[in-house]
Amino acid sequence: MTTRLPDLLDLTGRTAFITGSTRGLGWSTAQCLAGLGARVAINGRSSDAVDARCREIEQAGGQALPAACDVTDGDRFNAVLDDISTQAGAIDILVASAAHFLIKPIEDTTDDDISALLDGKLFSAMTATRRLAPAMHNRGWGRIVLVSSMGVIASGGLAPVDSAASGGSGSLRQGNLDGLFSPRRHLQHRRTRLLRYRVDGDLS
Repeated sequence: MTTRLPDLLDLTGRTAFITGSTRGLGWSTAQCLAGLGARVAINGRSSDAVDARCREIEQAGGQALPAACDVTDGDRFNAVLDDISTQAGAIDILVASAAHFLIKPIEDTTDDDISALLDGKLFSAMTATRRLAPAMHNRGWGRIVLVSSMGVIASGGLAPVDSAASGGSGSLRQGNLDGLFSPRRHLQHRRTRLLRYRVDGDLS
């Protein structure tokens, strides 16, 4: 049976958690997923900004849950993930888009630069994946999107810390997600630097 395109894109009943989703790519992603019927958990450090974005989603006819926290604070982030999972019943889709881009030669970077970028991009993605992937696997359905940037390539080698964080995302895929979700069910889109994992049905 051929599945119609609208059916493929229908996310009604699914819940998506998008890190860093009060602005930029994260916010655009949240709007898109809400438009496809998903309940979206809006994340950012500012509760006011998160609440405002939730109202925008709801005013547009979508469903939103506030998930304000600093994703570099592991204990707090885990607590928020658990809270959203309890409210929604499950988190079906993770979009790890929290990050900032740093163009600076390695010799000019500080310890704070390195910690801020690795924690914001890599640590947060690993924390959320560790928390959510096993449940997705057990339910037999899930999506994990690890967002990076073409800027890593376009910077001409002037973003070494960002490149290291993006390399860590690739290692997360190779070292864990490929095995957990089966290599046959993973798609890597190199042009957009986007790694997507999907689980459907039988995982044997």
